[in-house]
Amino acid sequence: MLTARQIVDAITFAVLGHDNYARKPEFRFRTWDNETPYGVHPVWCAMTILFEASLPKRTRVYLVKLLLFHDLEEDTTAGFPEDTERETIEACMR
Repeated sequence: MLTARQIVDAITFAVLGHDNYARKPEFRFRTWDNETPYGVHPVWCAMTILFEASLPKRTRVYLVKLLLFHDLEEDTTAGFPEDTERETIEACMR
């Protein structure tokens, strides 16, 4: 399972990646209100999966990172954290 520190680090990277490295200014905030940081979206997705106890642990761990980082390549220039598994990066690039 991911440690609390790993989860916090991944969340921080995703949220700040969208805020500090957005490819376009409109990618910094959700379009429905233009106030909510876009990084809230991947956090919500990841936390929803993390709480889904019916999924196998390995699946939840994989999906948490995938969902946190799924829009980084498309919407930011942040790249991925150095310790991101190749499998996760490749899935995010599809």
